[in-house]
Amino acid sequence: MGLYKELPESLTEVDIIIAGGGTAGCIVAARLTDADPNLSILVIERGSNNDLPTIAYPLFFMQNIVAGSKASIFYQTAPEEQLDGREIIVPAGGVLGGGSSINLMMYTRAQRSDFDGWDVPGWSADEMLPYLKKLETYHGVDHNGTHGHDGPINVSTGTFTSTKFQNEFLSVVEETG
Repeated sequence: MGLYKELPESLTEVDIIIAGGGTAGCIVAARLTDADPNLSILVIERGSNNDLPTIAYPLFFMQNIVAGSKASIFYQTAPEEQLDGREIIVPAGGVLGGGSSINLMMYTRAQRSDFDGWDVPGWSADEMLPYLKKLETYHGVDHNGTHGHDGPINVSTGTFTSTKFQNEFLSVVEETG
């Protein structure tokens, strides 16, 4: 149907409404239409379209923070004992594409210990791995078979990789245990 800022008058009924046009909402909509092309699906996104310069050119992301861009929503956490009482600012996507539009083109998964730490049946790292793999098209060497190769999210190192930064980061991680 397309991208609209207002519902067309001819649209009076839909089969499914998805609140949020972030990565998850868009993938759910795409998977539902793949499963049944006859479904009428409406994705509602509160934020603007993601055709902003600060999204098209990630270098401008700092402008989002400084100028209070419409693309980003900033949440403040409660003081954390583990951070000596500091509060953290957490950016979230307030735009079509959600966090994937504002995340500086970085992709991360939760660690195994994050999933396992929930201690909730059905949500362990081993139980979640098939779904994480189904999400990705990984364009790298998959030594451990932990990545997917035909999902809707493309994951790669891109055309430029700062190995100096990567090595320094890994060195600090090893030093801190």
